[in-house]
Amino acid sequence: MTIYSTASFDIFKKYLFYTNNYNKDTANQITKDLNNEKYSFGNVTFISCNTPLTKENKDNLQIVDVKCAEEKINLPHLSIARLKDGGETFKLFNDKLCKGVSLNRYASNMKISDFKIEGLSNEKFCQTYITSL
Repeated sequence: MTIYSTASFDIFKKYLFYTNNYNKDTANQITKDLNNEKYSFGNVTFISCNTPLTKENKDNLQIVDVKCAEEKINLPHLSIARLKDGGETFKLFNDKLCKGVSLNRYASNMKISDFKIEGLSNEKFCQTYITSL
């Protein structure tokens, strides 16, 4: 998975925090990677918007911040909904999780229980947080 963003370092730090991947076993490697400006852990890589979509990545999930260049934004995609106003936060390319799920045009009718993401089925997660035009 590749995540294109204007703030790759910041999103990488948040990813490590929220996934509990930064610990005594991973600290040395993560520190080394950070010193080399490599924002990657496992199969997840965080890179600058300036990096072109490459042919090798076309089979892997690519997540693109909406602040990135138009050339990445105007391709067919799904979206991660921005809950405050129904817009897009990230665009998803080559998504396999929500393939075949009937998606809404914007997030709506959410319940408090929908925020316990770990408890949602894949279908319910997709219908709640992923949108399609």
